[in-house]
Amino acid sequence: MPRNGPWTKGASVQSVSTLLSEGDFQPKSGLAIMTEMGMSPRTVLEGPLNMEMEMEMEMEMEMEMEMEMEMEMEMEMEMEMEMEMEMEMEMEMDVEKEMEMEMEMEMEKEMEVEVEMEMETEMEMEMEMEIEMETEMEMEKEMEMEMEMEMEMEMEMEMEMEKEMKVEIEREIEMETEMEMEVVAATVQRILSWFQSLPLVEISLGGLR
Repeated sequence: MPRNGPWTKGASVQSVSTLLSEGDFQPKSGLAIMTEMGMSPRTVLEGPLNMEMEMEMEMEMEMEMEMEMEMEMEMEMEMEMEMEMEMEMEMEMDVEKEMEMEMEMEMEKEMEVEVEMEMETEMEMEMEMEIEMETEMEMEKEMEMEMEMEMEMEMEMEMEMEKEMKVEIEREIEMETEMEMEVVAATVQRILSWFQSLPLVEISLGGLR
């Protein structure tokens, strides 16, 4: 029996114990006992109602507790769903990062390939330039060789011309000397003939006779 409950208002444990200890206790109805204990019939009747109300209150409290438990469960479920959503978002972010990294790697590879191709084209251009320079050098050498050959031929021609000129000069000199010799011979012949035309004179070492 609950102590100090609403339906025990006006009674005390001491009054009940005194009734039992005096030996004056006789079987009576509950209502009579409660009336002797100072409880009114209304209070006696309100007791079960109060108990029902207490039970209803307890049930309501239990319902509230259950509702709170359900709310907590729902909150936990929501938290779990949020955690799952966060995990999915993180996984998506990781996948995006991996894809970005792969794209960056591919871009780097493409850039490397482009750089290599540019280097190869530059090397080819340099090789072509070197070949062109070599061909130009060879052409220049050939031109120089041809110029030298032409110069040599001109020099030979000049030397031949000089030789011919010398031969002609020598011939002219020979002809002039021959002419001079002929003139001298003619003058000598004239002198001799002039001397021959003179009267014979003996010439000795002593002089004329």
